[in-house]
Amino acid sequence: MYFSTIITLIIALKKALFDLIAPPLCAYCKELLSARSIVCDTCTQRITPLVSVVVPVTKKYHMPVLCIGEYKDPLKKLILSKGWSDYVASHELGHLMYDLTPIAQMSFDVIVPIPLHWTRFARRGYNQAEEMARTLANYMGIPCVNAIKRVRATPLQSSVAHTQRGKNVKSVFEFVSKERSIFRGKRILLVDDLMTTGATLQSAAKAIATARPDSLSALVAARVK
Repeated sequence: MYFSTIITLIIALKKALFDLIAPPLCAYCKELLSARSIVCDTCTQRITPLVSVVVPVTKKYHMPVLCIGEYKDPLKKLILSKGWSDYVASHELGHLMYDLTPIAQMSFDVIVPIPLHWTRFARRGYNQAEEMARTLANYMGIPCVNAIKRVRATPLQSSVAHTQRGKNVKSVFEFVSKERSIFRGKRILLVDDLMTTGATLQSAAKAIATARPDSLSALVAARVK
């Protein structure tokens, strides 16, 4: 009894010290929070939820895509934080994905992040989608596997006309995981930060489909409505 009381006191003191050094702030408006969270209640209410959409992959696979909400603040600011190497924002988006979508009530076997081309990765220093995926994997207790790679550098989708975005990322991904058995007959979840037309997710899903999974789903932080 005495020992458990000491442990409880130590945990409480550590939490108080952590809150003093790094007080809980809203990731968007920076308002001081009474409890540790990602965004405050006011900013959470600014997020516009969107229903899931389905992206066709092959005749066999049709991929539902879930998202936290529409691509506008506060989600937009967190996503664009990758432009100035805000590593923390990626993990904050991962937390929001788990808290503000039905993903916690769904079952998957493997998470696959959408990769960057190595040249863009070298400039940025990290892959936002991968950091989000790893945060989710920790919550869900399933592996996060870099199963695909970009085989060529392409212009940013945002810089390409909508009608050309499918062509821009066509066959740009390749399945590279040596353990195809990990994917065969399994439920795969792709993770990315933003969906506009769905062309990038579709191209990535086609590469994973070659491993013959049971199903393909996707989760993004935001979607352009």
